Formats: sequence, structure tokens, C-alpha cells
Amino acid sequence: MTKLHTSLCSILLLFPTSAFAGSIGLVTNSGLHEGRAYYYDSDGQQGIDSQYKPHFGYGLQFTLGDKDNRLMGIIRLQNTTDWPLENPELPSGDEEYTHPPYNTLETSNTGSTSIGLQWGLWGNPTGFQLIGTTVLTAGFWTTANTEYFLPEAGIGGTYTINDTIQLHAELAGGVRYRKAIYTSTNIYAGVRYLFD
Repeated sequence: MTKLHTSLCSILLLFPTSAFAGSIGLVTNSGLHEGRAYYYDSDGQQGIDSQYKPHFGYGLQFTLGDKDNRLMGIIRLQNTTDWPLENPELPSGDEEYTHPPYNTLETSNTGSTSIGLQWGLWGNPTGFQLIGTTVLTAGFWTTANTEYFLPEAGIGGTYTINDTIQLHAELAGGVRYRKAIYTSTNIYAGVRYLFD
């Protein structure tokens, strides 16, 4: 055996076996997020119309840790579609905008990466379990230059059907940050293939 093979084997032995335990699965999400449409009225004053619009997404989710553990790592790779903002209502007495709203967008798509933790709160990890989640998301790949950072906390449940299939769902709330803070809610649901 060469020195390279010996070194590689030594490195692999340093990793705990639980590093190769976890799951891979499909995840979907939908929810509401706040957006702001900016405009100028006939007096030249800037106005802001705050709107709540739906979004929906899909992607892959990975967990890291033995299926018997109450604490698991979470990684999500998702594509999310945001519904566009609408033109703000004109203030009373104004018939038209002096400048049209400049951030009323068409539907935008965002690729995102999330990392976080799943906390077992009550129940059996290999049966039904009440869970909490804390996740940080970076929406960095967009079609409309609408990158954002999203910390979230949620609560939900997992149900392990057999040794390899687990269903999960959670309701999460957080704030999107993109030049300002916007509130956001999400419902996540999916299925995981467990391996350990």
C-alpha cells in the first residue's frame, strides 16, 4: 500500500461513524412574505405600500445524524418562487403616479441554501416525534436581484414509517433581510430516506 493510501485510510478512521448516518429526501414549502412597493405621488413624495405575498418552493433536504438521535443537522437546497408585488393604491386625489412603482416585480425565482438543527422535543425519534427547528437560509441565486438572508425557528413533527422512510412537517416563522427587515412564514413538508 502506498503512503497516499495509508494517509487516506488514517483520515477516514478519524471520522465518527455517525457522520455517515442521516437521510436524503424531497421537501416542499409554501408561505407568505412581506414586500414593499415604493412609488412617488403627484406631490413628488415617496410612498411605501407594504404587501404580503405568497411563495412556494421545492428541493432536496439532507439530515446528518443517527435516526435514534434527538438532535440532527439539516441542510436544504431549494428553489423558491415569489409571487409579484402589485401596484400600490394611489393616495386619495391622485390620478396617476408621477413615476411608476419601480420595484413592482414579475414572479421571481430564488435558489437558496439552508443549514440548521432539528431538535427532538417529545416522543420517539423512531416513531412520532414533536420537533423544533432553527435554520439559517441564504437566498443567493435570483432572477430579479432579490437576494436575502432568512433566519427561522419552527415547530412540527416527524413520523418514521419503517426503518428507512420518514415523513416530516413544520411551521416556521422568521425575517427576511434585504436592505430592510421583512417578516416571513413557511410551512415545510417532505419525505426522507433514512440511512445509518
